[in-house]
Amino acid sequence: MIMKRILFGVLGFSTLMMGAVVSSPNPAKSNIPFATQNTAKSTANNANIGQAKYMENEIIVKYKKNISLSQVASSMANKANINIGTTFDTLGNMAGNVYTVVKSKTLSTQELLNKLNSDPSVEYAEPNYIYYPSALPNDTYVNLLWGQNNTGQTVNGQTGTVDADMNAPEAWVKSTGSSEVVIAVIDTGVDYKHEDLADNMWINPGEIPGNGIDDDNNGYIDDVHGIDAVLNNGDPMDETIDNGGHGTHVAGTIAAVGNNGKGVVGVSWKSKIMALKFLSAKGGDTANAIQCLNYMIAQKNAGVNIVASNNSWGGGGYSNALHDAIVATNNAGILFMAAAGNGGDDQLGDDNDATPHYPASYELTGIVSVAATDHDDILASFSNYGKISVDLSAPGTNIASSIPRTYTPGTSDIFFDDMENGMGNWTTGETSTWAISTDQEDFTNANYPVPSPSHFLSDSPSVSYPSNKDWWVALKNDIDLSSYSEDLYIGFGAAIWISQNSDGSISDYATIEVSKDGGSTWLSLYNLGVYARYWINPYIVKIPDDYKTENFRLRFRMKTTTNDGKPGWLVDNVGIGTVQNENAYGYKNGTSMATPQVSGAVALRASVCPDDSADNIRTDILATVDTINDLTGKVSTDGRLNVNTLINKECAVKKQVPMSPVYYLLF
Repeated sequence: MIMKRILFGVLGFSTLMMGAVVSSPNPAKSNIPFATQNTAKSTANNANIGQAKYMENEIIVKYKKNISLSQVASSMANKANINIGTTFDTLGNMAGNVYTVVKSKTLSTQELLNKLNSDPSVEYAEPNYIYYPSALPNDTYVNLLWGQNNTGQTVNGQTGTVDADMNAPEAWVKSTGSSEVVIAVIDTGVDYKHEDLADNMWINPGEIPGNGIDDDNNGYIDDVHGIDAVLNNGDPMDETIDNGGHGTHVAGTIAAVGNNGKGVVGVSWKSKIMALKFLSAKGGDTANAIQCLNYMIAQKNAGVNIVASNNSWGGGGYSNALHDAIVATNNAGILFMAAAGNGGDDQLGDDNDATPHYPASYELTGIVSVAATDHDDILASFSNYGKISVDLSAPGTNIASSIPRTYTPGTSDIFFDDMENGMGNWTTGETSTWAISTDQEDFTNANYPVPSPSHFLSDSPSVSYPSNKDWWVALKNDIDLSSYSEDLYIGFGAAIWISQNSDGSISDYATIEVSKDGGSTWLSLYNLGVYARYWINPYIVKIPDDYKTENFRLRFRMKTTTNDGKPGWLVDNVGIGTVQNENAYGYKNGTSMATPQVSGAVALRASVCPDDSADNIRTDILATVDTINDLTGKVSTDGRLNVNTLINKECAVKKQVPMSPVYYLLF
């Protein structure tokens, strides 16, 4: 997996997010002022009592000074269908006012407010609001998580509407999740060493970490936390930054560790994340998606309590094979949570009923299709919708969550070359035209400057790259990486422009490859056969652990068929080093960000109702939404996820309480 700033091309499926911002957010202070005494009679209550919940048919009234309780009682006797309830004597004696609850069997709360606020002896009358216990964690950025608890706070420059949220703190009073529940994140991988995810990563009970052996004989060596279907190995690390880091962000929303004093908190504080990697920055293909589903089903059949998979991706056509694989996951008792999609090139949401978006649009009862709403409970402008094909919405704009740790090449690294001193570190092969150059060709752009002062590697300096050729530039000498136990990364700046076929596909390749035996054999880590036209710095790719040998080398390789005049590939600031930022968090937008909110809710529900089937949980999710005006006719439930209502709904399968056995003496 490689890091880059822009998603250049999409092959097969793509992640479903919009406009990522990845700088670490600072903790935001609440913008809600402390309550202040106001002796003026409230006129707002006469007009609208707002969205907060309150006791119906009763209000709280404060009378003006010198109005006695007996006068209040006499006044009430003259008002039909209105009675005095509890009176707060101590408070009244201290303040010199009568405070009392006023009730009616026939008048609504609003009617009571109108009547009492028009009484000249009343200082104010207000609803008898309902409050709930809250279980707010101590995580650093909890106040940024408006989707869980919207107090009207300002997040990333956007101020929300009070209670336009999922009511997560109220739900957490009953449950914060269970470590026995697993959610599979099928995505770009997960940074399983992130400070806010490491403790909640699923651990394969059949695998011994780091021994280089396929202990459980499932075809993957050291698949401790999941698999990488792209490289077909057991390391699902997500190292993509900027518009990537998608899987890590999704995982944080589902199950970032709660109440650990760090970062964010997932909807489910304790549930486990299984990382299944099939997406790269260019997208992913159907076969690799099915490979992830196949692995997940096998683990479910082996006894792992996987209750749902999160699938924040889409864009491929109707695939019978993927359809069948999803049916198999549903039959195994696993829900398939799917992002509804983010519209087309105009970045405006589309109607999935008219134009299906797969996999969310497969007509399967085991799929939950999720749209995105904003901090005002409005359908996000980019979000797809569908009265028939989309089930519900969840918060999906300005979502703060975990992002992968970062690496930027520098002079203090294990290896670094800014190309300013020539080709001394490099050798070429296959009649190569790779050389040091200062000609940026078509890549000159003041907004995207060359990483180092002036020099860089070019596959074909000052001319278009040749057709029908395979040529490379590689490190001249071995680098000893055998003593490094930590993760190591290759980073480099690059500008690339490669020809595309008329159908948009690419048959010319620019690959980053590594060797563990001094160049005798090579492993391709990533293909940059994409379209950029400016410098990106850095691209980053993780070095596989089994390639950290005494004889490590890397190379940049071009392999072409035809060319219609494109300049090819420039490379600069090549480095090998370790992670530099351990505590990375950022914002993302998209139905990709809404879907894991619902996946986290599934995990919470499964922790409370462990015996309920996948069908039961899906039914309960859809039955407990908050009905939202802006969603009427846009999703099948007309509503947005409410975690608290879901968690407090009676389980479909009641827990059996074992009776104490009764023993008798046998004579």
